[in-house]
Amino acid sequence: MKKIFLILVGICFYSTVFCQWRKVEKIERDKALNIKIAFLSRVSLKSPGFNLGAEYMVQRKSITIKNFKRTKERYITLNFSLFDEPDLNNNIALTTEWLSRSRFGNSGFFTESSFGFGIGRGINYIAPPTYVKNVDGTESIKSPNINTIMIPIAMGVGYDFKPKKNLPIKVYAKGSFNPIYSGFLFNLFVKPEIGFVTSLSIFKKK
Repeated sequence: MKKIFLILVGICFYSTVFCQWRKVEKIERDKALNIKIAFLSRVSLKSPGFNLGAEYMVQRKSITIKNFKRTKERYITLNFSLFDEPDLNNNIALTTEWLSRSRFGNSGFFTESSFGFGIGRGINYIAPPTYVKNVDGTESIKSPNINTIMIPIAMGVGYDFKPKKNLPIKVYAKGSFNPIYSGFLFNLFVKPEIGFVTSLSIFKKK
């Protein structure tokens, strides 16, 4: 009983001190839409593609613990991508994601992570047809019109030019895990992505 009492006292003491150190402040969020353009590929760089996206900021807040400051931003994103997959010919995809960015101190460096859901479809407009060998030894063209369900999960790092240069531009690099479901088939692709993000406010006249 005495040990439990001491543990509870310790927890209360730590919580009280931690709350005094920790300060959470909501900051006015950017209402302008962000536009993202990126190059993506497989790790081998043999399956190039591109990603076009839009980001809308939902929340921005600052967390200060003692003298350490951290800015957290939350976005809802919509992405359109086209990439070459040897198993699916070319694939177009439309995904929506919940994206989180964290910037530390007054530095422009940030980390980001995202989780999303989307749909894809195999096409055959760019790459040559994919041939499949049948059981009898003959070959036939594989139909590219395959509908897929995608659940992308990504993590990355980047740099925000806004704090230091007052430019609404971010550059980033990240890796994403892309589980792709097609009927009873399942594939997992790992894709590196390099791109930049800019706000539409950059085009407004001062």
